[in-house]
Amino acid sequence: KYLAWMARTNGGALNLFCASLPLRPPSNINSGIPGGRQLTACQSRDICFYFTFTRDDSRILYLRETEHGSELYHLYAIDIEQTQAPLSGGGIDLLAAHPKVTCCVGFVGGLQLWLPRSDPNIAIIS
Repeated sequence: KYLAWMARTNGGALNLFCASLPLRPPSNINSGIPGGRQLTACQSRDICFYFTFTRDDSRILYLRETEHGSELYHLYAIDIEQTQAPLSGGGIDLLAAHPKVTCCVGFVGGLQLWLPRSDPNIAIIS
């Protein structure tokens, strides 16, 4: 349903973008991805290093550091169809109600995020 990607914006930080599929042909070679729109507008640091779609393709989930350099992450969600203008603070912090719950992502091993078919509102992070 959508193509999503990260790209650097004018401030130099990585932000999330998306476009509906199928893509339209570009009007010229330098026009970027046709129909692409910016979802986040963070300027101070990269929005995330990992993102995925929910099973119904209506939202993008991503991990973002709670503080720069802390390696403690919160899970955020962006509703693709409801987001009309880039969000300066990013999406909805799904762990904000639980300030002591974080996801620690270190330099050893990879990140795994599962979205069980039985419940689209659950995400399991390992």
